[in-house]
Amino acid sequence: MRTSQRVSRGFHRLGLFLAVIVLLVGVIACLASPYQEATEEHEKLACAHKVYLDNPKLFWETAFAPTPLDSSQPPLTISLREIGCSQSADFVLIADAKQPPDFYWWRRFAEEAGPIFVLTVVFAVAIYGLLQAIGWVIGGFAS
Repeated sequence: MRTSQRVSRGFHRLGLFLAVIVLLVGVIACLASPYQEATEEHEKLACAHKVYLDNPKLFWETAFAPTPLDSSQPPLTISLREIGCSQSADFVLIADAKQPPDFYWWRRFAEEAGPIFVLTVVFAVAIYGLLQAIGWVIGGFAS
């Protein structure tokens, strides 16, 4: 077998190996963070809806309480910290808390994980292509 073919085949294998490693890391990233994001948002909205049903007085007093001038609270929203649903400064729309929209977990998960997965595939293909090109160039010099 010629030396240039061996060099090219070696870079091909190295490219496949590195691309598979990038894909594995990307798939793990696609599964971890978006899963948490998709469920957390729904849980906060469900908690606000529960407060609306169980304690409407607290809900409406909080919703229509005057906001300070330096507040970053958007209009027509309710603070989840004020009604006891979150420790951070999160807000939900009052209309969504009253009547939560249908929650499709798989669609929400796909919205979060899709861009990460696409970038992972593009990066893996780029690594493979780069190593193939390097192998082709070095293999040309070896012959």
